[in-house]
This record gives sequence, structure tokens and C-alpha cells, in this order.
Amino acid sequence: MKTTCFQKIIAVTLSLLILLTAAPVAVFAHEETPTGDYYQKITNAAQITDDGRYLIVCEAADCAFDGALDGDDLDSPQNSVAVEIENDCIAATDELDASYFTVDVSEGSLKSASGFYVGCSGSKNSLLVSETSDFVNQIGIDELGDLEVSFQGVNDLYRLQFNGQSGQERFRFFKSSQTSVQLYKRVDVPVSYVDASGEAQTPIADYTALDDSVRNWSNGWYVLKNDVVFGDRVAVQGDNVNLLLCDGSTMKVSNGLFIKEGYALTIWAQEAGTGKLIATGSTGNGSAGIGSSSESGIEWIDNFHR
Repeated sequence: MKTTCFQKIIAVTLSLLILLTAAPVAVFAHEETPTGDYYQKITNAAQITDDGRYLIVCEAADCAFDGALDGDDLDSPQNSVAVEIENDCIAATDELDASYFTVDVSEGSLKSASGFYVGCSGSKNSLLVSETSDFVNQIGIDELGDLEVSFQGVNDLYRLQFNGQSGQERFRFFKSSQTSVQLYKRVDVPVSYVDASGEAQTPIADYTALDDSVRNWSNGWYVLKNDVVFGDRVAVQGDNVNLLLCDGSTMKVSNGLFIKEGYALTIWAQEAGTGKLIATGSTGNGSAGIGSSSESGIEWIDNFHR
């Protein structure tokens, strides 16, 4: 169940400093400051962005909708993963990072990490799935801070809730009142890195955490925190693309890392330098693991460096 991880602020000067800052801040006791990425509860619909990654959580049952499930399995009993909540925060894990949903309020869509949109028939308790965005849900946050995902059928309103009945525990659209659900958004903490001489640089706060769905890289930072395998080609599409290989992580690209002429990729490491990139080209056509296609007539790029 939810427990508090904050302690009272003991310094009056710190309290005054917080009041004087231009933006709101969250203060953690030193020993309880998150040391890794986490999910933060969303309490206002304005905080929902279509590029975020979210856990759909039932706080009362300490579980989240498992977005890693495939197809109709999304509507199976026990379609959840366990979570531990502290002061509206959930520590990120590999399992939870595979269970996320994306949310588009304007389109009314919920899409699982496995690539399926979810919705309701509007005629009975159900959870339907589709690989296209066929469902238009009403999405918001109510006055209690609960997630409201609803679909108006011909006669009744169906809402995404959690059924806690033994043997039938599941997230689903229900007409009757079940247990409310909440929305948690992933927060990526700044990551450290070093330059080629091993000197520490300013931690990166604005970046994209890589998984196998992020295959087109524009200008900015991309951070590999866990092992990722790309079965499809990865394309560099900017002249200032940066990749950080966190210590202990490995990225495998089996169909080439494509860099057109005029584009550039810089790869960085952390202090121990144990992150790995293993790139191979398409089999049978002589393509290199990193570069441009020999069939495109574009010269190979040699300004790739670590």
C-alpha cells in the first residue's frame, strides 16, 4: 500500500528558499532521494503529454496494468504487475518499463508497450484491442486525482477500472463501480558521462531513454540504460545526435545503424566505459554495421567517433 517517503523539512531557511523559487520543487530527505528513474503520479490532466510513458496503476491493489501483454492477453485475468508506491512515486524497473502505456488525450487513445490500442465495445464489460487507433476514449484526471478513461455506449458509460475479485483481478472497462485507477508518468533522472579524456561532464537532464521502439534519432541525446536489441535498422537523422552508453548496458543493432552524408553521431561513455554497441549490417549485401547504404550512392560516413 502507499507509504510516505518524505520527512519534515527541518531547516526554516530551506523552507524559505523553496518559497522563493520560481518553480515548484519536491524535497526528499537525503537518505530517501531517488537514485534512479521513477514514475510520478499525475494529478492534473494538463500534465499528460503524448510523448510520455505511463503506468496505469491501481493503488489500492499495488499493481499496474501490464502493457507488455500481447493482443487479447491484455484482457486476461491477472493482467497486471506488482508495484511498490512511496509518496506517489514508483521506482522504475525493467519489468515496469516494459509495461508502460502511451496516452494521447486529444486522440482519446491508450496504447500498450506491446503496440495495441485498448478500448471498449460500449455494450458490455470488456477490454478490446486493436493495432490501429480505432477507439476514442474520454481521458482526464478527476478531482480526487484518479484517472478517468471512459467510453459512452448506447445506453451506459463504461470506465477503465480494476476488478479485485479473487481469481478475476484485472484492468478492464466496467459499467458498474469497481476500484479506481491512477496514472503515473516516467521521470528520467539526469545521467552522468565523461569525455574522451575521462573527465566528468555536466549530467544530461534532457534525453530520450532508448528501447527497441526508438529507431529514428534526430538531434539531441539518446541514453542506453538497459540492454536493447534492434532487429530493424536504426537511422541517424541529424547533424548533432549523441548516444550515451551507460555502464553495463549493451545495444545490438542487427540491420545496420544508418547515417546519411551530412549527419553525425557521437557516442559517449560513463566512467567505467563498460557500455557496448554491437552493430552489424544486413546480411547478403555487404552493408557495414554503421554507415550509409552502399546501394544509395552515398559515401560512407567516417566522422563517427567515441
